[in-house]
Amino acid sequence: MKVKEPYKIFEPFYRKHNKTISIKVDKVDITEDEFIELFSEGVNNAVIDVSNNIFDDFISKRKQLYKKYSNDVKKFNKRLYKRWEEPLNLLELFIYLSLEFGNKMKLEIFPTLKDNDFLPFTIIKLHAKACQISGEILTLLKHGYSDGAMSRWRSLYETVIILFFIEKFGSKTAEKYLHYEVIESCKAIDDYQKYCERFEMEPFTKRNVDEIKDIRNKLCNKYGINFRENYGWASNELGVKRPNFRMLEDAVDFRHYRPWYRMASYHVHTSPKSMIFSLGVDPSKVILAGPSNMGLTDPAQNLVISLNHINASLLSLDVDKDTKYESIIFSRFMFSLAKKIQEILFEIDKSFARDDFTN
Repeated sequence: MKVKEPYKIFEPFYRKHNKTISIKVDKVDITEDEFIELFSEGVNNAVIDVSNNIFDDFISKRKQLYKKYSNDVKKFNKRLYKRWEEPLNLLELFIYLSLEFGNKMKLEIFPTLKDNDFLPFTIIKLHAKACQISGEILTLLKHGYSDGAMSRWRSLYETVIILFFIEKFGSKTAEKYLHYEVIESCKAIDDYQKYCERFEMEPFTKRNVDEIKDIRNKLCNKYGINFRENYGWASNELGVKRPNFRMLEDAVDFRHYRPWYRMASYHVHTSPKSMIFSLGVDPSKVILAGPSNMGLTDPAQNLVISLNHINASLLSLDVDKDTKYESIIFSRFMFSLAKKIQEILFEIDKSFARDDFTN
């Protein structure tokens, strides 16, 4: 969103409430140190007084100030939606259809699951997570945050890789993946115990810590000492002590998406590359500090591709001959819909004037 003249919200309040600092000196022969102390005290009192007055005035006018700012935001969103309306609407329907399909499968499969049915349980849970992430991506796209949408797609892509990996290696891997949350809890507790006092929060009791670490130790005895490492739930399958995400990609032969994964990572980690690369605008010409109606194509098309991969994995759980045919038809329909969304995105992208990112 381009604002020709940035709103000066704070400056008028500052001009209104700022005041000359006056220092009262009771004696003539004041030393330099005494003067510095008096001056510092006067400045400090003035800062507190002016700041409090600005705050009170600002709070009393906050509704009018927000209305003025939000009107421009609404106008920008309207312009963005006018350009991208068709693919965004289809994308929202695409996500809703995926949710509908996931809910149908959950209602059919969950009642039949046994305690050791880790694989179908994990696939259904990962599908639900993928739908949630997709909704987050859509929200960012609707408001012109293409870099943020691409960053959230990174999480969706990781969900695809993890799901494919678990599918490949089966129920035992799904079991370890679900139990790995204990390892993550232990790491989180260690960090919390170390820093909680800085936030004036109560630490966990020794009994609480010992209980979770006892569970961790039992799991490491069951799955191997490498289970406590990062991605330790995949250690045995990969035959390495310290697995990483690239190894998971290689194991499921899905490394061809690495260029897009790397692109998405720039703005996740605020790398130096993120300073000179943005989907929303050419950063060498403009410093983008808000939304843009450029750059929606990559995160949107990646969303439909990745979510469709996860829909297909969920389809594999349907073994009921009465519903299997419907599920196959649904899958074919969704791939056609994904292709249609991509075609519309590309058409908009081709017609886009690169220097017209504010319309």
